[in-house]
Amino acid sequence: MEQDPGKRTAAAIAADAPKPRVDIISSPPVCQGRCRDQDFVVVQFVGRRANGQLFDERYATRPLTYELGSFYLPGVDEALEGACVGTRLRYTWA
Repeated sequence: MEQDPGKRTAAAIAADAPKPRVDIISSPPVCQGRCRDQDFVVVQFVGRRANGQLFDERYATRPLTYELGSFYLPGVDEALEGACVGTRLRYTWA
């Protein structure tokens, strides 16, 4: 089946999306394990706009568990890949 040239796949759209700046907030003193592709990871996060306005706090107190490699925001999985378990990161999309 031929794909409509006017339609792009989700993977193609994600590949073109801007990647975030990633800052390490803290990491454990001893790395006892690293995140690898297809591991299940547990993350807590809040979403804030550039002006600091909160727009998403669903997972601030109730963590999200997902398979590494399947997160919907560009750059998240890439930054978690190889990170020590317990590392805290800050993502900033420009």
